[in-house]
Amino acid sequence: MTTYLTLITPQKSSHRCSLRNENRLRLTPFARKAYRVLLEIHSEHYTVGDWHTLYDQSFNHSTLRGVIQRGDFLTYPPLRDVIHKEVTVQNAVKAAESMFSGGNPVSSILVAGKTINRVASFSDKLVIRKIDRNIKRISPTFQESRSSIVSNVKSLLSEGVPYRSYRLDVKSFFESFPKNFIIDLLHDARTLSTPTKQLTAKLLDQNGPGLPRGLSISSSLSELAMIPFDAALKKLDHVFFYARFVDDILIVTSGDEPEGFVVDYIEATLPAGLTLNRKKLETPTKLTTIKPYDANKTKVQTFGQGKNPLLSMEYLGYAFEVYDPPKTDTPRNQFRTVRLDISESKRNKIKKRIVLAVYSYCKNKNFQLLENRLNFLTSNFSIEDKNRDQKRLAGLYYNYYLITDSDADGLKELDCFLRAAVLSNKGRTFARFYKNSTPLQRRQLLTHSFVFNFRKEAFVHHTAKQLKQIQRCWKYA
Repeated sequence: MTTYLTLITPQKSSHRCSLRNENRLRLTPFARKAYRVLLEIHSEHYTVGDWHTLYDQSFNHSTLRGVIQRGDFLTYPPLRDVIHKEVTVQNAVKAAESMFSGGNPVSSILVAGKTINRVASFSDKLVIRKIDRNIKRISPTFQESRSSIVSNVKSLLSEGVPYRSYRLDVKSFFESFPKNFIIDLLHDARTLSTPTKQLTAKLLDQNGPGLPRGLSISSSLSELAMIPFDAALKKLDHVFFYARFVDDILIVTSGDEPEGFVVDYIEATLPAGLTLNRKKLETPTKLTTIKPYDANKTKVQTFGQGKNPLLSMEYLGYAFEVYDPPKTDTPRNQFRTVRLDISESKRNKIKKRIVLAVYSYCKNKNFQLLENRLNFLTSNFSIEDKNRDQKRLAGLYYNYYLITDSDADGLKELDCFLRAAVLSNKGRTFARFYKNSTPLQRRQLLTHSFVFNFRKEAFVHHTAKQLKQIQRCWKYA
């Protein structure tokens, strides 16, 4: 198979030469020399990509126009006009060249005690999007998907060997990174262009403490800053599993480490400014090796015979419960039983949305909208990925498809809460709803069930306009 090496110059010219593998470059002496010269001269604006292509880090008309995505034409309809699009790109070039001299491109709002940032101008958004792409090109990190991490954790916890798990959370993750630390980190990145460093420094200087929450560059910068920490934890003695999803950390060890060793090491290794949230620290006791079955010994309460889990914890929206394997007359099972359910925090979030939906009905008396909202919470739906021109599945089942039982306790609890919300006349909101609804309407709402719809993988269809209306009362919930 033949791959290609493309040398790209600022004038858009290119020399294309074939190569069969890393060790046998089929380049003419001229092309080889040109490649080296380009690397030396344009190292300030270009980096070598994974497929041996020079990536342009500069902020010019071509590169900024290149970060426009398919979905932008739906979100910003004026972009469909060629003249308007060219003016927008030109404004982005000016904003980058002037280092946002026109003012701070970021505005912020306070949500649940945290500052959420957003960019109003689309031309400024193009510049920030380009900054983010430049940073990602120099970062070797790869964020594993949530479902993949949860599957690996479930498999690991089922092993019948001794282990101890640590569930940790970094306090105020984005806001805690010192700006000087991030600036020094970018300064040491030799393959990152100077304009990218300057623009990033300007954004950080203008917007709040640490990394501005809500901006794409904040996620990229935090992942870049956490590379040494992740590497150190993976190499630590006694650790045979480590996972971090933004600020949520899970570590599984052999259990032989000294008491407090892992937590102390993490606090000493975290980047400057970051600390653990002690309120969310979970350090269960060490689990011992599963012993061979002995019919003469008393049977132990296990999964399905009483709720006495050996280990209980929450991670990435799931509640994990670990049990000894069932004691049977033909036991050769040396794997623990791991049961997954919706975490308590996610159940509380769904309950809050039910309350807000009922409260909204009490104000607007729109019963169809209330039913659509409950249908939305208990079912599945599709979301159009505007940038990839495809649909993604989401909802109750697709968000929590790794739940062990289709009638899990968490789903039953949500059904009980929904029933109470519909039938109860206690509490200000529920009493007001009971007064302003008919028995027929309440019976209609009781047809929605978390357990039933999860088991059947129920699917509903809503237009983009309907979805926007449904989610309006949950904007910050």
